[in-house]
Amino acid sequence: MHGRVRPTLLKHWQDKHEDMKIYGPLPLRVSRKMSYIQHMKSSKFCICPMGYEVNSPRIIESIYYECVPVIIADNFPPPLSDVLDWSKFSVAVAEKDIPKLREILVAIPMRRYLTMQINVKMVQKHFLWNPRPIRYDLFHMILHSIWSSRTSNSIWCLQPGFMVKCSKFFELKHGWTFSGKTGGGCQNEKWGCRKVDKAKESP
Repeated sequence: MHGRVRPTLLKHWQDKHEDMKIYGPLPLRVSRKMSYIQHMKSSKFCICPMGYEVNSPRIIESIYYECVPVIIADNFPPPLSDVLDWSKFSVAVAEKDIPKLREILVAIPMRRYLTMQINVKMVQKHFLWNPRPIRYDLFHMILHSIWSSRTSNSIWCLQPGFMVKCSKFFELKHGWTFSGKTGGGCQNEKWGCRKVDKAKESP
């Protein structure tokens, strides 16, 4: 068991509650009945603790399998966070709050959970790597992140039910597709967009 977070997670939650499936290596008695992937597909929330490194591949696995990621890694900026608002489709839990993990998750209203789960499905395409790039896939998102980091201004697009931060390039050239619409993104004032000077943004 590697890293500082996972031993703490096991200490507080391994075999403590029937609805909290927290394991180290998946026990044989468990894997005979249900695989790792089946566990993720059948779970409302998937716990994604840091290991020796802050990032965890389980975050992206959770999105692939349509499970709301629960990220336990202090000071971790999630991938593509310059574009995606992770609070809309994931839960961030501070390492100090691991003893309250179940309380935090149980307190999430069902309506909010269902919205997050829908949003997980919506952002899946942004984490897919295709043999030939497809619009808005991971290839394009990485290029956009690199491009965006070199620009001085960005746009917050407050679309109904979702918030994304996009650059002028996406505003003018691509629009946006969240909320199931391609409404021209930030070009239309009805989305409630505002310009943001990156130099004045919080780190």
